[in-house]
Amino acid sequence: MLRVIEGAPQPYRAIFALAYGAGIEVSAILSLVDTDVDPAARQVRARGTKAWTRDRIARVADWSWPFVAEHLAGVMPGERVFRGINRFQASETHRERLRALGLTGYRLHDARHHWAVRMARSGAPFELIARQLGHRDVTMVAKVYGRFKPDSEERDRWERIAAARDAEKWPLRVATDVAGTEKVDEGEAVTDWRESSRGGTRTRDPGIMSAVL
Repeated sequence: MLRVIEGAPQPYRAIFALAYGAGIEVSAILSLVDTDVDPAARQVRARGTKAWTRDRIARVADWSWPFVAEHLAGVMPGERVFRGINRFQASETHRERLRALGLTGYRLHDARHHWAVRMARSGAPFELIARQLGHRDVTMVAKVYGRFKPDSEERDRWERIAAARDAEKWPLRVATDVAGTEKVDEGEAVTDWRESSRGGTRTRDPGIMSAVL
């Protein structure tokens, strides 16, 4: 995929980077004007026309953004980002790159599948994938990409990221009783069971629950 993009001349390099790096259909890519692009957030407004859900905000992958930014440097204010390019030219240039690399059986439209599989493998919610692809709901995403669920190593990596974020939001809480001090980890902090001073029974701390939720 990177060889397809890197070997293409501009502006096709940026077009392919948006297709593979954001899952946007080529018609929406070619409709972009400079005001549709938010460089700070690395996102674009894709104005697809197949359904009302195709008019959406799409986040561009970090790896593909430099190819897009390179082309944007020469775009004038108010100008179409890919002025003078049509979908037939984009598709033919893509086919030429595939032939040069000895690849067959792929279309530029398949770049959307590349993006969706990458996101599904990373553990991204199906709702997020559906929204960026411009689908009405998650039904099609679950049917087509559900088999690309993260493996155990990928799940563990994302769990470590989530745990680090939890630790930033909710620092470890300390429960003190007559016997001393006990640290409560993040998993217990969600329900926050604590020893009550009455008869040693365990009760929820509603204050902690409301803070966490």
